[in-house]
Amino acid sequence: MRDLSAQLGPRIGLNPPSREEDLQSAVIRKAREHGIELEPKQVVVQRSGDPNAPNLYLRAQYDARVNLLGYSFALHFTPSSRNKGL
Repeated sequence: MRDLSAQLGPRIGLNPPSREEDLQSAVIRKAREHGIELEPKQVVVQRSGDPNAPNLYLRAQYDARVNLLGYSFALHFTPSSRNKGL
């Protein structure tokens, strides 16, 4: 998420800023690579500031089921990342 929120290409003028849907899909895809299944409603993308160098905030919320010695419980995670534009 930190790499996605950095948006290095747009910040140095190599490509336009990513759309919110593209960022949301990228977060879901990266989570899946780590065995975490996310739905689009679990991923928040917020932009503010200059459209060419926006402040960007990404957050995901999910629960992971843990089975330990016959006990089962859920752990809640809320990873996030923020950049502050240029």
